[in-house]
Amino acid sequence: MPAVLQFPGQTSFAPSLVREAAAVWPETTREVLDDASRALGRDLRPWLEQVDLRSNADLQVAVLLTNHVHLRAVEPVVGPRVPSLGHSLGELNHLVHIGALAFEDAVRLVSARGAAYDGGPVGVMIAVFPLDRRALEPIVASEPEAWIAAVNGPSQHVVAGGTEAVRRVASAVEAETFATVVEIESRLPMHCPRFAGVAEAFRPALREVPWREPHSPWISNVTGGPVEDATPDRFVELLTRHVCEPVQWSRCIDAVADAHRPVTFVEVGHGRGLSGLLRRSWRPEPRVWTSDFAAMEGLDAAR
Repeated sequence: MPAVLQFPGQTSFAPSLVREAAAVWPETTREVLDDASRALGRDLRPWLEQVDLRSNADLQVAVLLTNHVHLRAVEPVVGPRVPSLGHSLGELNHLVHIGALAFEDAVRLVSARGAAYDGGPVGVMIAVFPLDRRALEPIVASEPEAWIAAVNGPSQHVVAGGTEAVRRVASAVEAETFATVVEIESRLPMHCPRFAGVAEAFRPALREVPWREPHSPWISNVTGGPVEDATPDRFVELLTRHVCEPVQWSRCIDAVADAHRPVTFVEVGHGRGLSGLLRRSWRPEPRVWTSDFAAMEGLDAAR
């Protein structure tokens, strides 16, 4: 069964993620760390033991390169040009996979993005589930400094914005519905208008990138589907907007899966967070994850 690769974002971070990748794929992990070290001009080899965060830029780079290690490990199984997509930060891994962006350029770009995030306004992000969007929207609309920042499925959403506003949304959701609320980010309110200035701070780095014509469809987090005009200007426009506009993940999943059915979803990176969003009532396709080596064997069987 054909595979669709899905790359997770920064919420997949764990301090041990590079060490765990190196335990399974030591040579590949060291090669990727060396490439990233050259791109940034500093030695990342200590991350083989533990990622010691100095900034959000470090966090984003650690997740990007770990996802890339997992990609290099899974490509011999699935082939180099299977469809892919990425959630939030994972969209940059997706762009590397489809040939639009060199890995070293992605490392520099993600580091610049993290630096812009570090300089931005503070806030929080919460995940809300299971709750229909129509029930969530009026609660969020009652708070001018809170917004829906990601639509991760028919009943799973992320709300971001000012700390007090989002926590009032959380309290209202818990009081008025049977949904669960989990705070997933305690400092950076990503993918909402509060981050508009961060998007503009990031734009110059996007303009410096030598963008390439992708060999496979680019699935944009902003449009929620394939981008027909994948020009350098379009990359700059949509990836700038991505910083301060909602992630349309459910639309991305539906677009790529419906175009390539039947498929097996393969989560490429640390953990299985994205796989957990794929409720059977929404997407019944099988899913595996590269963070579980046994699941890689299952992927061979699925083929």
